[in-house]
Amino acid sequence: MPCAAVLTGYGSPETLVWSEVALPAPGPGQIRLRVHAAGVGPTGLKIRRGDLREVFPLPDPAALGFEAGGRGGLRDAVELAGGPARVITRADEHAADFGVALSAPTPDRAPDAVERTMPLLASGQLRLRAQRLLPMRDAAQAHAPLEAGAVHEELVLTA
Repeated sequence: MPCAAVLTGYGSPETLVWSEVALPAPGPGQIRLRVHAAGVGPTGLKIRRGDLREVFPLPDPAALGFEAGGRGGLRDAVELAGGPARVITRADEHAADFGVALSAPTPDRAPDAVERTMPLLASGQLRLRAQRLLPMRDAAQAHAPLEAGAVHEELVLTA
């Protein structure tokens, strides 16, 4: 049985508990993918605290997440989107089979990317955000510094 960081109720970070969850079939407008990484951000924090309970009522069980990356579901994503035009992937070697763009970075896709990007980085016009990687089962520990305002990088939960 798969595991997830389950929100057991509104409140402190401790309301996020790593536990086994049932895996229902995807419903209309949904696809299934095996999540390998998920971002932790301020919207999830506000949902967990209950600040947005009128807009995002909690299902049972509730799992937070608006940013996720994983495997599987590409064929379903193309079908759901009505074609490949609105689907992107960064690493699926089968993306071209489905007509999906951005499947693998190659020099011919943006031959002048480094030359154009480096001056922007050097001048401060472009900033790269630091990341802090944490195990997915530590979702509650990721929420604590976010809530305290002590996070200045992107928090990413990894499988």
